[in-house]
Amino acid sequence: MIKSFFQKLTSLQSRHKAEFYLFKMFIFLVRFFGMGVFKVAITIIFVILMPFLWQKLYKRYLLAKYNLSIIGDNNPSAIKMYLAMLKYVESFILFTTYGHKLLGTNSRFNLIQQGTEHIETLQKQGKGFIVVSFHYGNWEVFPTYLKSKFNIDNYFVYKEQKNFLIDEEVKKTRSGLEGVLPMKKGAKDIAEIKNITARGEAVDILIDQIQNIGSEPINLFGRQVKIGFAIQKLAVKYGIIIVPTFCFVDKNIDSKRYKIIFHKPIECTAVAKDQINPEAQKLTQQIANLAMQHIKQDPYQWFCLFYKIFGEPPVGFR
Repeated sequence: MIKSFFQKLTSLQSRHKAEFYLFKMFIFLVRFFGMGVFKVAITIIFVILMPFLWQKLYKRYLLAKYNLSIIGDNNPSAIKMYLAMLKYVESFILFTTYGHKLLGTNSRFNLIQQGTEHIETLQKQGKGFIVVSFHYGNWEVFPTYLKSKFNIDNYFVYKEQKNFLIDEEVKKTRSGLEGVLPMKKGAKDIAEIKNITARGEAVDILIDQIQNIGSEPINLFGRQVKIGFAIQKLAVKYGIIIVPTFCFVDKNIDSKRYKIIFHKPIECTAVAKDQINPEAQKLTQQIANLAMQHIKQDPYQWFCLFYKIFGEPPVGFR
């Protein structure tokens, strides 16, 4: 048993190192040869691995197709799905390579801005807040943008990468600005949010992950789903301000640049203990209603298409 454990451990370490070196190779390609070469390289790797991964990829495709059918796209495009995934990977690599320096220097991240007056007002009043969003468009931008644009210290809640080598690299870049700090998902760190916002600082979090335990159902594209709920409970428990925010490509304005929208802040009022869950459910639905408006414009930018946000596709779904 001990021998088997060490064999698995060694195998895991080797895989992590291999993934890390591949990750560093992508960064090297971007830094010295540009995004064009990177896209070609990742497409070649995708084609090479296709014979080995086609079953998993096909399952993901069916899942995305099922999710799209619920949103309202009954004739989804596999090419659009691939290009959307490629765009996310591209943004992830760009931010990991350049960090906050990317804002304003790369044309794609010279952001179209809307609703910045909401943040400016909160800042003048010395009020802290929670930026809440979905995995839609480019969510990586929020922490560095808040610090670069408004000079607001903020914490980004993140899920650790399974590969700790890559995790350290990502954290180092995302925290490249003083006053931008990572916060792990977990009860200990989440409990600090009330103190952070009380200091006039901000917290950034995404809530569209499935969370069956301790959450209440909301309507998402006509389906009853349970998504991230802890932050909303905290907001109504302590009366913390929520700012729904989305960053995505609005093709009606510019198909090459991201647009960031800060919606009107939701001023939560502290409620009695027995009212926390119902009020948090209402708050979650408010945020989801805003998210659905954006997602309907271009559902392919919603990363959760590739997850079981609406459950498994029905048997025989094609």
